Amino acid sequence: MSSIFGKEPPHYSSSWKIDNFSACALRNGLQMCSPVFRNEAFDRTEWNLEFFPTSIVDEMYFSCYLRRAKDYGPELIYVGFRLAIVLSDGTTKFVFESENMEFHRSKSWGLDTFARRAEILNKKGKFYPNDTLTIRCSMWRRFPQQTPNRECKTSTRLKMEKLSFMWRIEDFTGSMFVKRYNIIHTTVDMTLFMLIMSVKDTEDENAPERVQISVEKRPNPNSAFIECEMSIVDCEGNCEFFQKVHHEFTTLGTAFFRFPPLVEKSVLLKDKRKYLPNDVLTIKCRVILTEGIQILPFEKSNRAAPLCYSRNKFPDRDSLIVITNHARKVLKYR
Repeated sequence: MSSIFGKEPPHYSSSWKIDNFSACALRNGLQMCSPVFRNEAFDRTEWNLEFFPTSIVDEMYFSCYLRRAKDYGPELIYVGFRLAIVLSDGTTKFVFESENMEFHRSKSWGLDTFARRAEILNKKGKFYPNDTLTIRCSMWRRFPQQTPNRECKTSTRLKMEKLSFMWRIEDFTGSMFVKRYNIIHTTVDMTLFMLIMSVKDTEDENAPERVQISVEKRPNPNSAFIECEMSIVDCEGNCEFFQKVHHEFTTLGTAFFRFPPLVEKSVLLKDKRKYLPNDVLTIKCRVILTEGIQILPFEKSNRAAPLCYSRNKFPDRDSLIVITNHARKVLKYR
């Protein structure tokens, strides 16, 4: 590691792993915060990283910031820092660095356009192997003797459950019905989802009969996210009419969402032998459910003494994001 002035300073390093990153990346408006860590060499100040899977400035980017928490350290501290994504081979990319920045309590510095979403999401093995994205933050003081080389590692996980099943609907031909399929899960707390398959459009009597999937979420104190992959399975086991849709429920009570139609009923009836053997429609479903963020225990650092800790809650959010210019790497602070 070398600074923008050419010489590598002694530094404090925090590596933050985000597990189940593929589910995080799809959620608009999600703010992820690393556990709070503290280093005695930084005047007992407390820090955390903030990551936005969709930037509030440009939805084509991820945003990342270093934030000072509400701590009992001095009102103002000067810190140099570097943010980067750690690749599968241990090297870094999307490096952003700034020297001697002013950090008041509850204030942030960072980059709205930290990394292009498409570049990362299209190269899973390179950027988030095993569905884990790693962000590394290095920090140093103005005078080298003030910053011993230290490191800590933290992890955050988005609770997620993946379900795959075959949905068999008998006596399909003569029906104008609604079928329900309850999704039973264990890792996503207290939420019951139901998939609903309807043939007749209840809102438009003149619309053709279509196979359409909807999802209903029961009351829950947290927001929830669902992604569904659906396809019709023919008599030879091949999948056709593939559809992939995701939706985030922000309503705390009962909520309902209708996916686009999968296929018109007339298309299936034209080739009943292929799509409706024994008058049974088979829909292959793959569902991803996510709800809530879980902070994992700190990993051991490269020193015997504990270097950081978790308050087991998210840091205060009364001060939000700084606006930055990616091309010039100019930071605006508030």
